[in-house]
Amino acid sequence: PDVSGTGSGHCLLPWSALPLPHTTAPGRSIACTCGPVDLLFVLDSSESIGLQNFQIAKDFIIKVIDRLSKDERPADDSVRVSVVQYSGKNQQKVEAQFQYNYTVIAKAIDNMEFINDATDVNAALRYVMGLYQRSSRGGAKKRVLVFSDGHSQGITTRAIERAVQEAQQAGIEIYVLAVGSQVNEPNIRVLVTGKSADYDVVYGERHLFRVPDYTSLLRGVFYQTVSRKIAVD
Repeated sequence: PDVSGTGSGHCLLPWSALPLPHTTAPGRSIACTCGPVDLLFVLDSSESIGLQNFQIAKDFIIKVIDRLSKDERPADDSVRVSVVQYSGKNQQKVEAQFQYNYTVIAKAIDNMEFINDATDVNAALRYVMGLYQRSSRGGAKKRVLVFSDGHSQGITTRAIERAVQEAQQAGIEIYVLAVGSQVNEPNIRVLVTGKSADYDVVYGERHLFRVPDYTSLLRGVFYQTVSRKIAVD
């Protein structure tokens, strides 16, 4: 059923069928009790990504939310999804506002146009903070999946550290999807943890996803791993 009030189509409520670590009997999962989640995808739309890879990333996000839409979850543990793309300092755009309706979200993603300019991940994070302040539900977990290779023009590791810490203080939990072999490793680690030293390996394993190239995003069940970690675990 459509519970979003935005028309017919798949929706992200209710759900409970993602694989969980404990079962009551073979084939029966314990209902998820992780609480409501406001989930935000932050897609890199800078020149270095390229139009073809940008399209692949769009397809990947659609696969992840399609996976979420096929699961069931109690109404009190609902997941809302929003999508933002970013490029330079003042180039962030909300493509889908927080909502449940999968059909509406997928159409918005399909209609996204490649910005093709500079990269400023700090500006993107601050934009995300403002979006959550305006639109997040009280009591909902704030989880963000940021597409980034760690490169950001004119931005120091220390500046990224401050931006991430500000987001963390606002209750935002950041996950990072790093694509390729030419990532800026120090910046990626700071983007994940908010620390330029004493990298927490265990925390990093839970919050950092890596693939060798964009085409790998659509291979196998990687999208299922991502959907589980960002919305259930």
